[in-house]
Amino acid sequence: MPKIILFICIFLSSFIFSQEIKHSNNYMNINALSFSVDSLQELGTIQWRDVKEAFQENNPESEISLEIKVKNKEVLFKNKLKYSYSLKVQGKAREIDSLVSRMRKALKLLKKVTKNLKNED
Repeated sequence: MPKIILFICIFLSSFIFSQEIKHSNNYMNINALSFSVDSLQELGTIQWRDVKEAFQENNPESEISLEIKVKNKEVLFKNKLKYSYSLKVQGKAREIDSLVSRMRKALKLLKKVTKNLKNED
């Protein structure tokens, strides 16, 4: 009888200690963020701090891209030229600050160019 009790204790302890809790590291990796606006004035409403926060949980080595599409319905020149364009920057998630600053500089340049085009009209 003592052998059976000893055997049962050893058998049960092997089951108890063999149970392993597995933690899965589930996370969401955002690869791209795109904005679509109808005018240049709407670009001023983009909160760049929020854009940085969107990629904060990413793996630093993951590839990300930022894109802005402008579908302007405004007419330029006398021949009623409508324009639309898009800007896209790509890089690693760890470089999000430089990607955002490149996008902001490109947007400033585009605003200046379209402003000059309006003035030539």
